[in-house]
Amino acid sequence: MSRPFVEFSQQPPIVLSCSEKREVRLKVKPRVAGPCTLTLSLVMADCHFGNGEQQVTGQLQASAADDSLEYVFRLSAQANTPGNYFTILIAQAENAAGQKSFQRPIELEIHCTGQPLPSADPEFLQPEVPSDKPALAEMETTEDEETGETRADGDAEKPTDDTEEEEDSSEAVLPEELPPQPAEEESEPEPVTPPEPSSQIVEEVDADLAEPTEDLIDEVLPPKEENSSTTELSEQPLPSGKSKKSGGCLGVLLFLLSLTLGVACQLENPDLGVAVEDVIQLQAEGDAQTLPADGFSRLQLTATLGPQADANRTITFFTEFGGFAEAGGENTYEVVASAKSATATLIAGTRVVEGALLTASVDGFTAEYPMDFLRALPQDAVFTADKLLLAADGLDFTKLYLNLYRDQGQASEGAKVTFSVELLEGDTQVALVPFVYSVGSVATAELRSANTEPGLVRITASVEGENGPLERSLDIQFE
Repeated sequence: MSRPFVEFSQQPPIVLSCSEKREVRLKVKPRVAGPCTLTLSLVMADCHFGNGEQQVTGQLQASAADDSLEYVFRLSAQANTPGNYFTILIAQAENAAGQKSFQRPIELEIHCTGQPLPSADPEFLQPEVPSDKPALAEMETTEDEETGETRADGDAEKPTDDTEEEEDSSEAVLPEELPPQPAEEESEPEPVTPPEPSSQIVEEVDADLAEPTEDLIDEVLPPKEENSSTTELSEQPLPSGKSKKSGGCLGVLLFLLSLTLGVACQLENPDLGVAVEDVIQLQAEGDAQTLPADGFSRLQLTATLGPQADANRTITFFTEFGGFAEAGGENTYEVVASAKSATATLIAGTRVVEGALLTASVDGFTAEYPMDFLRALPQDAVFTADKLLLAADGLDFTKLYLNLYRDQGQASEGAKVTFSVELLEGDTQVALVPFVYSVGSVATAELRSANTEPGLVRITASVEGENGPLERSLDIQFE
């Protein structure tokens, strides 16, 4: 079973503040329908989230295995002493099958200066499970005096049937009487273009709002006009290489008529009972299922049309990670089949991913092929700094860079680099995170003095290499 996938949808660094809540956005693919739990963790002992903890969780609901969702935390921060802190924020997802994603790191700045810090943020936002029920006109909330959490009043006052309990995992309960519906809601809604079913945004709202916010992508579709004789349906291909079902061939009467005339119905609807493997199959060269995540390695894929597919159809190749050589590195490649076959050359990305999907689609049918992109370890490293002489005032700083190299391609993203400090002269102390994760092929950290004492320190950066640990050192002088 595939791991879920999670990543930050913001550019680093993320900035949190002790004076206000700020957004942290995650892109999530649970890979399994059902609830998916998200966890954010801090790695610096001196800093906490607004709830006083170094970890916060949220939960979203995936309606299908191929859902692609966005989740928004609104968070504040705490620090034991005022100051600006530079650390790492780590995200992880756990889907309904108990599978956990890889831990996704990102650079984090915490700004806590100028004012005394509270022991905990009483209005710290606990993530809520999104509800698919319509927003209520009004909801009363109370705050627990001991925990500071906000909850809905009268949770047990309104019974709901089993179906509603399964579909809505939030704790909000409908009041006994729903407000009257506005008159305009009874009229036919204006048609709007619905978003792709593979994209859903679940946004968290502040706990002190009087009215809960609906999901951002509630679909508003015009009612379909039914015709007893014919209903025209079609398949619309998606950019992801999968297909969005909006129907099949013509209605039952025209379908029977086409069979009577000996005219075959086009393969536009997997619900017609035709097996995917009878339409299209996807294989990798040598049945390979792993590829180094080095941005260089290549693998040939072959899509073959089955007995239920017409020849010379357009086949769409798609990869979640990496790209195709024939498409200039893009993740989607379309080609017309020749003799019921087509090939594409996959180029590995630089992200480590387990259970990434490769697909080949034709006429609404999609064949899938799993692929693991394995970590490509560095073969060499170079350690540099912007400057090697600093003022011992706690304000002057230098940036450290550990560049990772391979003979071919590059080291995978997210390599863990740890730092150690050795005092060579004087009594100076330094402020430096214990470890960071590489972005691309470079790991970056910031160094400054932690007191006003001069001295000489040796900073050593360590990372796991292809042939064993790689260690590189720099001497930094504080005056």
